Amino acid sequence: MEEVYNVGVSLEHKTNRWSFDLGFFPTTAPNAVGRSADSARYSVNISGHGASLPNGSNNDERYMTVGRIGYQLQPGKERNLTLTGSFWFSTIHNYSTHEDGQRRAFALSLKRNSGAWRFKLMGVRQDMDLRNPGMNDIVTVGDYDSPYNIATHATILFVEGARTIDTGKFPLKLDLFANYANVWKDVSYHAPNTQRLSLGAFWSDKATNRFRVWSEFYLSRNDPYIGAGQYTNGAAGGGDNRYKSSFLIIFGYYL
Repeated sequence: MEEVYNVGVSLEHKTNRWSFDLGFFPTTAPNAVGRSADSARYSVNISGHGASLPNGSNNDERYMTVGRIGYQLQPGKERNLTLTGSFWFSTIHNYSTHEDGQRRAFALSLKRNSGAWRFKLMGVRQDMDLRNPGMNDIVTVGDYDSPYNIATHATILFVEGARTIDTGKFPLKLDLFANYANVWKDVSYHAPNTQRLSLGAFWSDKATNRFRVWSEFYLSRNDPYIGAGQYTNGAAGGGDNRYKSSFLIIFGYYL
């Protein structure tokens, strides 16, 4: 469902077909050096001191229990089919009311590798029962030194297809992919869904695999990361409900 960049303990066990992961994280990673009050982090965390945002909240996530169970329906290296379920339970403390709420999230995914083709389908349900002094259907989160709001009750659908391209004698390897995500928010007065379509390519050199290039084109609506005016509330009450586009390219050399 999402990665966890927090201090804690985790257990992992694998068999021929089954895989089990369980982790407990008592608190989120601490706020680092930055201009924001509580969002100087390398991953998205529920953030305190959201008073600078419209409908911002002042919360902290604690006692996170995260688990994942995977089963290979068709085991194999080149062709396989894997079903995975995951959950996230935690306590969300509000600094204004000094009361504790809860976060409950569940995800189910199906991944298929078939030679050069790869497919993934995932559904997520997330509910946060907060104890904020005011609005409880929006919560402030933050990463990379910037806070923004998201909806506390939402259903997410994600689908992706990818293919490795045979480039023959060309010195670069090429993977093409396309994915689509839709976030349905429960509260009716929120703007329509947050949506994102991504079309991308991944290049790497055949000789050393050290030169790598990622390129992606995005088309989205009410997406906090795409287009001006969407960041603060695009994933919560919504932005301007217009489609926006963006292009990203990253070059890397790995020693």
